Amino acid sequence: MVVKLWNKIIVVALLLSVTACEKEVIDDPTQGLVQKALTVNRDAEIISNPYEINHMKNVLNQTKQMSLQYNKDNDYNAGLNINAFSIEPNYKYIKFNPANEKQEALLRADETLPLVDYPLSYQSADHYYIATNTEPPTESELPSYYTSVALNKQLPAVPYEEL
Repeated sequence: MVVKLWNKIIVVALLLSVTACEKEVIDDPTQGLVQKALTVNRDAEIISNPYEINHMKNVLNQTKQMSLQYNKDNDYNAGLNINAFSIEPNYKYIKFNPANEKQEALLRADETLPLVDYPLSYQSADHYYIATNTEPPTESELPSYYTSVALNKQLPAVPYEEL
């Protein structure tokens, strides 16, 4: 009988503790901005390379405009000067095209230069060759090498192009 009484007391206590808990609603002043961004961008065109500086600057400008409009519409100021943000390149994407084995050796000798023999937009060389339906270079052919380097990086004397 005492056990049943204790069971009832425990059940009542649990029910009271569960019903006493309420979800606290926190007013998030950015919620409207996020929702608007999601609504606006649903039909947006997919960008082939979102890391290009021009694309990143466009997105930053759109974000600035949406933020300013949100602040104006909601009489809200987060204290953040979004206009102070800017996007400038600090690295460049390079494709080296060594003309001979000596130039290839110069590339490989620079241990600070991370090189891969496929474009960086692909996960691996295999993925690149399958996706582009091309063959890897033969033993007698020199591959092109891809890398990303700081703007002020001193490069070896090997023909290259900035991508």
